[in-house]
Amino acid sequence: MNFDLYDMDRSLQICKGISKHWKVHIRPFPDPLFEASITLFLIRLHHLLMRADRGGRRLRFADDMPIGFDGDITDLISAARNAACHSETGRHTRADGTRFQFITIDGKGRIDVGGIVAENMYKDDIAIFFGDLRIYVWRHLLRALIEIEDIFRDDLAVLQSWKANPKSEGTFTARTFP
Repeated sequence: MNFDLYDMDRSLQICKGISKHWKVHIRPFPDPLFEASITLFLIRLHHLLMRADRGGRRLRFADDMPIGFDGDITDLISAARNAACHSETGRHTRADGTRFQFITIDGKGRIDVGGIVAENMYKDDIAIFFGDLRIYVWRHLLRALIEIEDIFRDDLAVLQSWKANPKSEGTFTARTFP
């Protein structure tokens, strides 16, 4: 059994499970589990995007990128993942030294903290800020999940076939750690 396929499938299933939860229970503030779910989602989606990029199938859409951000969705999710996982990085510090670690705006709106503005342009989305970096839940994260699932559809069909009839390809043993 190919562990890469298993890992890809696991990352995809975790992202899909989190996104199903968001569709029913999403409350970005003051729910501490929202930040945790965003972080795990970013970690797992980043894994899938890096795998696609290494295989020559990079996700490249660049809609609604933050002002001054030079990159595509793969770069944006990579930067957001790094900011979510490494709070000591400069990603949380704006040009004037103000720190924004995890700010959410649910629906169209803006906040101004000492002249620093964070703005969500859409009434139907949630904007998450790590310093100057803004990422949208629906327009960025869930769109990337849909597109990455489509990219890996044929690859993961092999794994689904094995799951349906595990004896056809030999024995599968999950990795264990001491």
